[in-house]
Amino acid sequence: MGDFIPTRPDPAEEAVALRSLGAGFLAPARDAEAAVRAAIGGTKNRAAAWERLSTRGLTPNDWVEHPERRFVVEPMSAQKDRVAPGGVRVPIRLATFAHPPSIEGAVTLASDVEGVRKAEAYARELVGRYAALIPLAPWGGVLWRVLPSHSRYWPAESDPIESDLRFRLRTALLSAGDERSVRLLDARTDAGQEALGLGLADRFRALDARWVQARYGLFGVADDLRNAVRTTFAFEAAQTAGLILRDEPYPFNRRPVVDFRAVANPSVAKVGVYTCGYAFHQVRAHEGATWAVLVAPSIDDRAMPRATVRPSGRRRRPAGG
Repeated sequence: MGDFIPTRPDPAEEAVALRSLGAGFLAPARDAEAAVRAAIGGTKNRAAAWERLSTRGLTPNDWVEHPERRFVVEPMSAQKDRVAPGGVRVPIRLATFAHPPSIEGAVTLASDVEGVRKAEAYARELVGRYAALIPLAPWGGVLWRVLPSHSRYWPAESDPIESDLRFRLRTALLSAGDERSVRLLDARTDAGQEALGLGLADRFRALDARWVQARYGLFGVADDLRNAVRTTFAFEAAQTAGLILRDEPYPFNRRPVVDFRAVANPSVAKVGVYTCGYAFHQVRAHEGATWAVLVAPSIDDRAMPRATVRPSGRRRRPAGG
């Protein structure tokens, strides 16, 4: 799947690739922005703007009312979700549109048609590979979120499916007594995280110094990328060791036997989403199907509010009051 593999046989090449991955964190291409804004003009109708982009040839015809692409209404609260066995989030209620819920959201995605297509293909591949590891409902599509970098709604929680997989992989390697694979995995993970961290540091330094708060809002997403790289390494170590992961004796969380020699690495597909400049949020049950939630950084961060300082102390009463 795809044209990006986050690992290389040569450690030096791998370090270069991972640093480049970090430097491109949440930085999608925006080549068509001027043409998209000109086509939308002054319209404030979001559905009309989305359809106009298609009729002007700036987005594919099937992007209007596409059954496998929906747009989430913010805030997308996870407070009322429950987590089903395997880590899939099942929402009590989720409001979506067939078009972006804001004009800036439409500009954001229409300015990078090829990148959006690639990210969606990686997301579908990721869910398909997860389905080989845990039971999932049939594929539904992609749920898009568009958030400015200063938003407090950027996802902070880790991907529970991947977290569970990474824990099981490492436990299986240790249980098999494969100490050499564990040592190699630890050394490679340390080197990979260092290279990725340098790239992420380059990316965060590029943000305006006034927007320090924005950087903290994105750290949770950066951690998801770090974890995806960690899981990629662990999965490859399990494949090299020829591990077969047996079902665990939990009555409410039974998972199939996994022969890693015959299963594709899901985290490679997740990293692919990040190479397009977008973020993966979660696998979500919606309308009886399995959906991948992706996040796009809003194209217009110029409206980001400046930090304000509130006066402290008691207010002085006016004389004679």
